[in-house]
Amino acid sequence: IDVVEQMRPEVEDVSAAVRKVAAALLAEYTDPKAQSNSSGVDGSSITAGISPSRLGATLQVYYHLGELPEAAWGAVGAALTQAERVTGRLFNPSAVQRLIESATAEARDAVETGREAGSADASGHPGMDKRQRKKQNEAALARALKRKLREKRAEAAKVWSSGISDAALRVWTLQRVLSRKSDPGTRQNFMDVVGASPIPEKFDKAQRILNQHKPAKVKNFVFTLFWNQFCISMGERINKLLKYNGGSMAADTAALYPALRSAAIDMMGTIHDAMQAGSSVSNAAAAAATASGSGGGMDDGIGGSGSGGISSVGIMGGSAGLDFGWAGESLLVDADDANDSGLGGTGADVWTRVDAPSSMESSHGGVSGSTTGRQSSAALAGIFSSSEWSALQGSNGSGSSSSNASAGLRPLERAFLEASVERLCAPLRFMFPEAVAVDEDGTAIDVLPHLPSRYDLAKIDAGIREELSLADPREGGGELTMVTMISENVVDLVEQFCASARGAVSDAGEAGYLREDDGTATEALLHDMKLCSVMGTLATSLRNAPENTYIAPYRPAHSSQHEEAATLCKISLKPALHEIDSLVRTTILTPLFRALNNRVSSAIAMMHQGTYLEEKMDDGAFVQHHLAQIY
Repeated sequence: IDVVEQMRPEVEDVSAAVRKVAAALLAEYTDPKAQSNSSGVDGSSITAGISPSRLGATLQVYYHLGELPEAAWGAVGAALTQAERVTGRLFNPSAVQRLIESATAEARDAVETGREAGSADASGHPGMDKRQRKKQNEAALARALKRKLREKRAEAAKVWSSGISDAALRVWTLQRVLSRKSDPGTRQNFMDVVGASPIPEKFDKAQRILNQHKPAKVKNFVFTLFWNQFCISMGERINKLLKYNGGSMAADTAALYPALRSAAIDMMGTIHDAMQAGSSVSNAAAAAATASGSGGGMDDGIGGSGSGGISSVGIMGGSAGLDFGWAGESLLVDADDANDSGLGGTGADVWTRVDAPSSMESSHGGVSGSTTGRQSSAALAGIFSSSEWSALQGSNGSGSSSSNASAGLRPLERAFLEASVERLCAPLRFMFPEAVAVDEDGTAIDVLPHLPSRYDLAKIDAGIREELSLADPREGGGELTMVTMISENVVDLVEQFCASARGAVSDAGEAGYLREDDGTATEALLHDMKLCSVMGTLATSLRNAPENTYIAPYRPAHSSQHEEAATLCKISLKPALHEIDSLVRTTILTPLFRALNNRVSSAIAMMHQGTYLEEKMDDGAFVQHHLAQIY
């Protein structure tokens, strides 16, 4: 006991020093501003803060200290704090207000100095009077403001996605290291140690989402927990901003959605590229190990939790074998390179196969060369089918179809769609007004309802194309996959238009469409035929809207993405065309055809009678008496 007591101060000092150094190394990893660099295998400069081998060595120290779970959850919590901080800088009233004020000031300055094309000063017409100059400057200011707002929103969304991507990639690196690292003495996998520890209260909401699955069975458990918690907290912040000051900033906040969706897709592409790159390198290394007769296989679930997701690379606990492809950069470091780069000597627990490093290096070169563009159809399909995208869109991160209306970007998407419907349907309030007339005695007279003019229909057509253009990256700053959701809003507009048009039908029916004496069209029929013309004009606008929005502005250039968007838009607008056809067919054409059939059938019956009665008539032919008006 005396010997132990004598050694205790020295041991405690060493323990404190080790903890201090380990904390500094972990802080270097969790701090997004860490810029200490070391050399990669190709001599390039890489960030030591994201080196898997360096992180693995740090976690090994914490394992020996018995503080591995606290260190791992602390790193995840730091990444979550960073993501929430980045989100808070975007989704707050001051930031939104500053964005609008900055765009307005820049647009006004461009118009006043004549730098904006189309302004009065830029046109160079000294003969314009004050009224014409004001009108031209107002139109130029509206164009400049629209462009500046689009640029400012895209810039803010890019900054947001960059911060979220940085935090997410750090957690993903931690997930991979924990899954592949094991202690050389106890052979205990680090993910098993972290998974057996209590989950911090900070992740309670995300844990409840995953409660229907066993945590050890959830793929990428640590990353999934982080991502779901981030999406939940972001949804709560967006909801607060939408309700701020009685919803006074809801419209300006909802306008951020197209740019944020576009930035989010790019962000998810970056994250998925990193995931696929790391998995491909690990798969190639495992195949090389099997071919060399090492007998160690690798489970397909590399990123999973528990020992079932451990590859054969570094399975005995070595940190030098943990380096894998990261965001398109080579971080592969073998034993000799580790000595040269200052990452420490070769550990006794590292696999010493000669062919493994070369196989990994060659496989990594294949990964970097085979990475496809994030905007390809296959890449987008992979993103949209992932659980991370479902969580970001407000669905259950575990992959179920149940939705959470207050998580992720769902509140912002809902607010954007509501604002879009409101803009589309605003002109309908002034169409189909009730026609009221009175005679000299003040008695109400039946008057046919008023119909929209060509100006009204042109305004609706311009509104439809304006909303559809929000999905165009160049025109609206959005993303072409938004075509379907905006087209659904257009369908809602057409349904409301048809409901109003149904009330404007004369209701004369087949009995009131044709005059009894001569069979000519009545005033009610002429009114309904004008309504048919109105509906036909609207249908023509819907058929031409996809091409006029996504293809015509870029001619003679050719873009397969825009053609695909136009095709998808046409398919999405078909229910609106069916609604128009159904309205015209059931309320106007069917009664008219019945009235014409009755008239024609009566004439044909009269012709048959004339065959037998013509000989008995003395004062003219039968046709002159009975069928002249019809002819």
